[in-house]
Amino acid sequence: VIMSKSKGNYVPVLELIEKYGVDVLRWYFLSSMTIGESKSVIPREIEDKQKGFFGTLGNCVRFYELYAVDKATWTHDTKPSELTDKWVLSKLHGLVNEVTENLDNYDPTTAARAIEKFVVEDFSNWWLRRSRKRKEALGLLRFVLLHLAKTLAPFTPFMAEDIKTRMHKFQKAGHESVHLNDWPKADKKFIDKELEKQMDEIRNIVTLGLAQRKEKQIKVRQPLRAVHLGLSNEFPEDLEVLIQGELNVKEVVYDKSQKELVILDSEFDEALIHEGYARELMRQIQDMRKEAKYKVDDEIFGQWHSENPDLSAAINKWSDEIKKDVLLKNFENHPHGDEAYDVEKEFELAIGKKIWLGIKK
Repeated sequence: VIMSKSKGNYVPVLELIEKYGVDVLRWYFLSSMTIGESKSVIPREIEDKQKGFFGTLGNCVRFYELYAVDKATWTHDTKPSELTDKWVLSKLHGLVNEVTENLDNYDPTTAARAIEKFVVEDFSNWWLRRSRKRKEALGLLRFVLLHLAKTLAPFTPFMAEDIKTRMHKFQKAGHESVHLNDWPKADKKFIDKELEKQMDEIRNIVTLGLAQRKEKQIKVRQPLRAVHLGLSNEFPEDLEVLIQGELNVKEVVYDKSQKELVILDSEFDEALIHEGYARELMRQIQDMRKEAKYKVDDEIFGQWHSENPDLSAAINKWSDEIKKDVLLKNFENHPHGDEAYDVEKEFELAIGKKIWLGIKK
């Protein structure tokens, strides 16, 4: 079929470039359709790439910029002790190997899809989300982003150059273009297939556990006593911690006689319920901090009040932990007076349990 404006069956490439940018359009074509095959060009799918892959990678770069305050964040431990760090390095070097092979075989589509899967599922949603509170992870974050910039250079040249430039934020000039760098090489000594297999098992366990929470309508911020796993072999302690953190459980229990792989202990006691109130309150305060546009290291003043005695007892007990987690200089409990607050609101922290909360600098 011949494309023609008069027939209305042409792709307005220049209009799409103007709207989405040339890199987004290149990535859409390279990651969505096999070379030589026909495919409809659907704007919604282009927008999905822009918000999904590009948005996710952009957030990773911004996270580094936000927390990288000195040159100490340039380097990383080449022999990390954290298993999650070993895992992301294993996945990264495996990715470089896979992309290289596919490009050598003139298959950019499979290569692009591998990069997208790594960035969205492995790097951002798993490793970075679990490493946000570790300052020592910033150097590794930079290393991965620089490797991604080199790997992406043939696909999205402008974004690759932008990432490389932004990774040199403490060096105003002198670094060479990413397009003058050598192509990255996979270092097989970092590839650990056994660790990757264990992490796949853990991610599957987490998926099953979160599905049980959803089915039982238990919020993720509500701590649970334990998760019981129908396994005979135990995970290393570093990886057990991942399960505990993702499922918000106090303990991982192994029971090889258990038929199901994952069973959550969903019985609550007062201590667990009170901790759940505190965790939910921390989230609310963090949201209010963002609304007030505070800097991440701003220490602020907080005030709260509730007529519910159970809720009040829980927050009083967890007050020090709340202050530490959300950077509060003071966290006072008394009714709202005439003071002006940057952000304040009244809401139900739990069903039938109201609380008023205000924050200010």
